[in-house]
Amino acid sequence: MKYIVIFIFITVVSSGCKLNDNSLQGEYDSTTPPPEYPPPANPPINENKVYSLNSVSGLPETVSLLVDGNNIEISGIPSNVNAVFSLKADNVKEDLDSCDTEELGISVTSSGDLSFALLPKSNDGSLNFQCIAGEKILSVTIDYLASDYIPLAIGTKTIFKLKVDETSDGSWILWLYENYYGAGTDQLVAENTITRETIVVSSLDGTWGSVGSDSAKNGKITNDGRYVVFASAAIEFEHGIGGDVGSIYVKDLQNPSNPPKTVCTSDGSTSNPSSGQACYGFSINDVNHKVLLLVSGGYFSLGNSDQIILKDLDNLSVSPVLISTHDGVTPANVSFIEDIPQFSPDGAKVVFQIKSSSFPYYNGEEQVFIKDLSNLSLTPLLVSGTNATTPGNGESYLPSFAGNDSVIFYSYAANLGVPSSTTQMLIKDLNNIGSPPTIVSTSDGTTASTGYISSAMVVDPLRNLAFFVTNASNFPGSNSVSQLYSKNLLNLTAAPMLLSSPDGIIPGNASSYYDLRITSNKLYFKSTATNLGFSNPKSDLITYSINLDNLSGGLSLESEPIGTGYNELEISSARLADQGRAILFRSFDAILGVTYVYYSLKKRDVPP
Repeated sequence: MKYIVIFIFITVVSSGCKLNDNSLQGEYDSTTPPPEYPPPANPPINENKVYSLNSVSGLPETVSLLVDGNNIEISGIPSNVNAVFSLKADNVKEDLDSCDTEELGISVTSSGDLSFALLPKSNDGSLNFQCIAGEKILSVTIDYLASDYIPLAIGTKTIFKLKVDETSDGSWILWLYENYYGAGTDQLVAENTITRETIVVSSLDGTWGSVGSDSAKNGKITNDGRYVVFASAAIEFEHGIGGDVGSIYVKDLQNPSNPPKTVCTSDGSTSNPSSGQACYGFSINDVNHKVLLLVSGGYFSLGNSDQIILKDLDNLSVSPVLISTHDGVTPANVSFIEDIPQFSPDGAKVVFQIKSSSFPYYNGEEQVFIKDLSNLSLTPLLVSGTNATTPGNGESYLPSFAGNDSVIFYSYAANLGVPSSTTQMLIKDLNNIGSPPTIVSTSDGTTASTGYISSAMVVDPLRNLAFFVTNASNFPGSNSVSQLYSKNLLNLTAAPMLLSSPDGIIPGNASSYYDLRITSNKLYFKSTATNLGFSNPKSDLITYSINLDNLSGGLSLESEPIGTGYNELEISSARLADQGRAILFRSFDAILGVTYVYYSLKKRDVPP
């Protein structure tokens, strides 16, 4: 009689057992043998562990190890962890011979272990490959987590990562990587906070591999997260001609692999500029996808002077709409437009500063006007006047909406109440256009600032706050340098609040307060001060933030160093060394001449 013996093997998947901070084991159930072994008569408990994942520097909490037959899955490895991992074969007949992957940092060691180190990845993903162990083929999957792509900056200055804009719901953040790349350029990166997707905006295809050769500047993201508009002189971008000549570009975040498109165009295809600088600046509308451009009129057949135009990001082939016009048709005869025009919060109006003999109430001074986008043929509304028709007798400039029905601007005009040898910040109620504006930059609602208000000013219409810089001697914390202040627009009699201070009392010891801007619930500014509560021994230009909902809560440091470089090193022939633990590169030393340099990835604070 013949018997047919059938062996049934049941494989149980395990998420692994963590032995210590440095080792994680994936194992079969004690009744389930490894596939290549016959089942023992009396299998010992926990003797059939087959693979362990190790790291000298410790395993992150997110990591798990799954073993299912000949399939091995390693999950949850953050791709920005500076660690070398090794997958060791325990109680397995054959060591690993080789693995068929060209992924940088993955190799098989002489002892038959799988060794790997993951370079930073901008999105979650998986590496899938096969390894050979004797006659057995293993399928290996490494599921990694996205991380900020943090390039190591050897040969450049310190890289800073800085938030420059975000959508109102926080779903998209726009970051600026300062001093990135070999030439020390600045690059923009958009991050989806929900999916963790990151897109390199100032790049031809949305990746770090094709960033522009010139710095990206003044990035702004539309409130729905669809577009990012920015300035750049990168020659690789559409109609880019390099040098000091820049243009305005838009990146469609729904199609990140497409290159940035020039916004500085009359029909979506014609190169503007073909030479010279045609577009000087822009502002975007938080309500829709419209953008205002300050342009050289000659490139758009709008005369020989500067003009303000409006473009639609959804359809760049549509001809621009002329904004700087007194009748909706005729371009302004402009002597001077200096400041970037601004939309009202509801997107219905535009405010701008202009010196034009073809505009009403011309008296040879720069004035502030408003145009209604629903009817551009209407006469511009005079803002910088004692009433609706009498203009200020001095320059008025830098207008900004403080809500849909009020405008803040700077002025020298004596007939608007500005004392001589000063500039002041004024606010105009658009519902009472026949009345003069009110001075905002006062110590008590009546006494104007004794100094000059600098060109750094931003307004938060949501919270009715204005932020500005002045060296006024009659303001709190005044010293020999300019300070940053806030003013409550609903209570102008209250004293200005000192913000450039470690405690609200002691003023900063440097007057460099640049790049005032508001993103979500924070005010950002830059300073070289060394006494604001954070280490700044070299007086670097560092970015700070203030919580707009708690102005007295102090400053936060926003300039996040993400890599340190060495200015005097010229790098060539760089490659990974020591199983991914270091970088070896060729350089030149004044004493040694051409030499090779070893840079540890595990100890980045140690010089090469």
